[in-house]
Amino acid sequence: MTLATLVRQVARDVWHDLGWIVLYGALMSCAAYALVLTAVNRALVADQGAATEFFLERGAQTVTLSNVPSRAVGSASGEGAALEEAAPRDAEALFAFFDEALVEDGVAGSVVYVPGALGYDVALVFLGAYADLPAYERDRSAPVSFAVSRDLAGEVSSALELDGTRYPLDVVGPDFGIPYPGYYEGPELVEANYRDTLFVFCPSYRLACKLIGELRSTDALSGPLQRIVLFDPSPEDVARFRGAVLGATGLYARVTPLDEGMASESFSSARTQLAVTSFSALAAAALAAALVASLFSALVRRVGELSVHHVFGAPLGLLYARMAAFALIYQALPTCLTLAAMAGLASVRAKLVPAMVLVALAVVAEALLVALLAWRRLRTVARRGLRTTRGT
Repeated sequence: MTLATLVRQVARDVWHDLGWIVLYGALMSCAAYALVLTAVNRALVADQGAATEFFLERGAQTVTLSNVPSRAVGSASGEGAALEEAAPRDAEALFAFFDEALVEDGVAGSVVYVPGALGYDVALVFLGAYADLPAYERDRSAPVSFAVSRDLAGEVSSALELDGTRYPLDVVGPDFGIPYPGYYEGPELVEANYRDTLFVFCPSYRLACKLIGELRSTDALSGPLQRIVLFDPSPEDVARFRGAVLGATGLYARVTPLDEGMASESFSSARTQLAVTSFSALAAAALAAALVASLFSALVRRVGELSVHHVFGAPLGLLYARMAAFALIYQALPTCLTLAAMAGLASVRAKLVPAMVLVALAVVAEALLVALLAWRRLRTVARRGLRTTRGT
């Protein structure tokens, strides 16, 4: 049997079972994509959970700004003012609160986006307690630290000069992420969304305003109020903060402990995640088992034909090569579609690349093993046939 003959026979075998190959390929790719996507989401949820846990440990309280309720004006401002009188009056009280709360070991933290600051597309300023929250080891002996996004590595100098003072300029590491209460921008999101970005880590709001004048703002949509978080504030801190916000913006600041309502929400999310993961895993396992069983059945169906080939002189080793080639091709399409589904997420999770290699190696090993089991049956049938022929 020549190599060309072997190729033609394998091609004929594959063509005969092409419908099953395509069907299993489509089903396996869908199940694999769902399973891998669920695994990626679980990893992201774990990152978000770790970030949220840090906020919970520090007694974080989130702030929601809204129109002033009629009964909140008096409690926040200490006066029985009417709703129409709750217009912005004076920002000095809010600035004073920022100056005292947005400091090292203060009761507040915030992240402020400043477009076009200091010659960059955007400056991301971490104030107060937020200066130590991202995955970046700032120099705590310095009043302020600067770093740029990774796309600027090698393109900027090692120092930033402001008002005649030179500050060291670093590059954020590959694990740099930005935590928020209940949300986490991981390294992949930071890499994709923050380009030509200057990161400023400055506990002191007053110092940060000297360096970046645009920070001195009470705008609820772009200033510190937009993402402010209070850390274990006293009732007096909360009352003062509400009054200052009301006086500066005319808005009511609803301060809510982060752990309120999170228990039931977390339980519901975990239960849904477990159900989806279990279903995807069971579906993938069932399809993989069905694919292996279908492959073994297809090989066994050819035992009779191949035993005849052996009777007419085809060596068993060459017949195993035919069965192994058929087995590998039989699983090539499902495997390629599965790997393509995984590759679609490899840009989000680089850890999938080793998993893809392991999947490919496992499929090759499994195909060769199934072919070996079917070949052993062929060998038994062929030897029995030869003994019968000799006996007659």
